[in-house]
Amino acid sequence: MPTLPEHPCLLGTLEAGCIASLMNPAYTAHELQHQLAKIDCQAIIASKLSYASIKEALNALKKDIPVILVDNDNLPEGTIKFAEFAEDFNLCTDCLKSVKRGPDDVAILPFSSGTTGFPKGVVLNHRSVVAMNQQIADPEIVVIEETSETHQAVLPAILPFFHIFGFNALMVNQMYLGVKLVTMPYFKPELFLQTLVKYQASVLFLVPPMGKMNQMYLGVKLVTMPYFKPKLFLQTLVKYQASVLLLVPPMGKMNQMYLGVKLVTMPYFKPELFLQTLVKYQASVLFLVPPMGKMNQMYLGVKLVTMPYFKPELFLQTLVKYQASVLLLVPPMGKMNQMYLGVKLVTMPYFKPELFLQTLVKYQASVLLLVPPMVVFLGKHPAVQADHLRSVYGVISGAAPVSEADAAAVLRKNPNINFRQGYGLTETNGGIAIGFNTDANHASVGHVFPSSQVKIADIQTQEALPAGKEGEILYRGPNLMQGYYKDEEATREVFQDGWYKTGDIGKYDDKKYLYVTDRMKELIKVKGFQVAPAELEAIIRTNPKIADCAVLGIPDPVTGEVPKAFIVTQPNQTISPEELKEYVNSKLVSFKHVKEVQSIDAIPKNPAGKILRKDLKAKYC
Repeated sequence: MPTLPEHPCLLGTLEAGCIASLMNPAYTAHELQHQLAKIDCQAIIASKLSYASIKEALNALKKDIPVILVDNDNLPEGTIKFAEFAEDFNLCTDCLKSVKRGPDDVAILPFSSGTTGFPKGVVLNHRSVVAMNQQIADPEIVVIEETSETHQAVLPAILPFFHIFGFNALMVNQMYLGVKLVTMPYFKPELFLQTLVKYQASVLFLVPPMGKMNQMYLGVKLVTMPYFKPKLFLQTLVKYQASVLLLVPPMGKMNQMYLGVKLVTMPYFKPELFLQTLVKYQASVLFLVPPMGKMNQMYLGVKLVTMPYFKPELFLQTLVKYQASVLLLVPPMGKMNQMYLGVKLVTMPYFKPELFLQTLVKYQASVLLLVPPMVVFLGKHPAVQADHLRSVYGVISGAAPVSEADAAAVLRKNPNINFRQGYGLTETNGGIAIGFNTDANHASVGHVFPSSQVKIADIQTQEALPAGKEGEILYRGPNLMQGYYKDEEATREVFQDGWYKTGDIGKYDDKKYLYVTDRMKELIKVKGFQVAPAELEAIIRTNPKIADCAVLGIPDPVTGEVPKAFIVTQPNQTISPEELKEYVNSKLVSFKHVKEVQSIDAIPKNPAGKILRKDLKAKYC
């Protein structure tokens, strides 16, 4: 499903003991059929955007699987409305008490990139997902300024949550860190701005925007506040006879205002502080959001009542049922899909330049998690001005390499940005390395994550290579997959003595910075020499007339292969093949020279920004 506020329901799937397999909503029926045939699928949660392809794939497989749609209107016959689950407070959940899952049980089953063949199911257990998010949260890595009573970082959620990068680094980790995730609805951008003040919930007093609830709690009175003023807040309490307060810092300081319930607020979650608070205030009932609900085994003698996410009606029922005397709230609890600490979600299922730039300014975005095409857009597109990036203090690019020149183009518009690259694969939960928050080496993908190891191995002998020597990147760490789902042969091919063979070419330097130079299977062989397309692409993109490009090898009767460049020019710009070849080849040794140049409308890429070279080759070569 696209990047929608309902996407974190995946965490509830895990709590129920199920396995979640992430699917790209843009997949064709043929691609969905391949994935559905590989897994033992019991239900599909999607949007109407994908339903036609899902139905066609299921018919081809002769499978009758329930399809749950997050949309609320005009649902196709035979589908199930997601809101029916969210609004039914009479569902019996006793069966969940028998669910027992351990760290080694499978959590998610994403499928690896199909740039080198059919996608394969990547088995990621709970231990590896938790390990990845712990690694990302290392103090030397985190760029987010700590959430407090007076500050909350804003991060536009423009990466797809169905991709491992978006799932771990954006959705799970940023929610855990208390970041405000700004997402945008795909159907009508203007509608999003209207819904900031048109939710329907129990009785909520919110700072906008707090999310999409208008279709989840129909008929319930909502009171919104565009900003917080103590006097207006007190008047509103009396005027509307508020029955429950859902507070975000610094509103948590208003705990004396809600008679009968003592509120103890925490601006963010720290286990030690949480346990101290339990003792200090003699908490008798706790209403928590994951992962705090797991603390019931840490503090014996205290009754914990956990809620996987916040539902106003259920919250009120629980207050009465358990006679709550103390509430320990994490900000904010007024939004169905804000399962962790203080997250505000506004989804953007695909990238629209104009809307993206408006969002940066509208929400004063603090940190951006991007893929290379977005980096190139921010750095080189004439529509992007310094004012668009004025509030941004951190940029992390991942999913594919980005050149130092592309990073420099962004920094010219805001030199105060902390720009870093990250590196990982689906098989490693999306993470292997990332730059420290003090790093200024924009050519590198940073340092290896804690508790992990990387080895640069000779491509032929697999022997370890010293600093400065290029070879295949091998990895081992706690976030590594168990293997490929129901594919023992493919699993054996990529594991060697406990090391995972990434298929990527790279090196490290004397300061332990890691560099990714290319994919092994994308290397061009010219007279026996290996030519990395990424190296040529980085040079081509430095030409001011070029907006985007891709390089691949084409057959040559003399040399075996030669590099061919596919280019997309900037608006109102033209460049001849000879001019570009002269520009590039003057910077390279002879066997790396580009021999052919072809202008096309767009470079085909997957949602993570990786160039689909096989599509280029099929269409143009």
